[in-house]
Amino acid sequence: MLFMSGFIKIALEWFKSEKQREALKVANLNAELKYLKSQINPHFLFNSLNTIYSLAHRRSPETEHALVKLSTIMRYMIYQSNEDRVMLEKELRYLQDYIDIQRLRMTRQVPVEFTVEGSAAGLEIAPMLLIPFVENAFKHGISLKEPAFINIRIDISAEGVLHLVVRNSLFKQRVSEKGGVGLTNVLKRLSLLYTDAHTITVREHGDEFIADLKIALKHDEVFSS
Repeated sequence: MLFMSGFIKIALEWFKSEKQREALKVANLNAELKYLKSQINPHFLFNSLNTIYSLAHRRSPETEHALVKLSTIMRYMIYQSNEDRVMLEKELRYLQDYIDIQRLRMTRQVPVEFTVEGSAAGLEIAPMLLIPFVENAFKHGISLKEPAFINIRIDISAEGVLHLVVRNSLFKQRVSEKGGVGLTNVLKRLSLLYTDAHTITVREHGDEFIADLKIALKHDEVFSS
């Protein structure tokens, strides 16, 4: 009886300790996610404001249109980005607004393609998760002196797997700076939020920089790359 009593006491203490460690782990993960998101938002706003400033400086008639787009984006960031999950349709609309703003500051000689295939209905995703890949392409894939392009494609399977491929021009003089704060942070967010439900490759291929991401948005599905 004494042995069983001692064993039970040790077991209870172990379970209590494990529970405390698990609670601390969750708290640390949540704190890190909030920190990463707080870094992404100002980074994104800085680039967007630069775009609108350049339009206003040129007295472009598109300035008003860009401000409307930015207000929509900010509304999304303020009211949606603090949620654990948002509807995928809203995240895609947010991407479209961002791309529209960026197109306003670019010449017609730089083609920008954005296509979405498949249905986003009913699917949810962590907010602000896709934008860093797109933002990185606009930051590092544009040149006024050399041929440039940006190609963004999203495919959504019937099983709820989102496949994002972002391709942009790669310039040799910018190779050392091709990835920024936003891209580094989103890789950390992916590892925390979709630990066993995503694959990501970021690579160079010839004169292209390619980010290839797959996320299983339905966690009850078995993810396969």
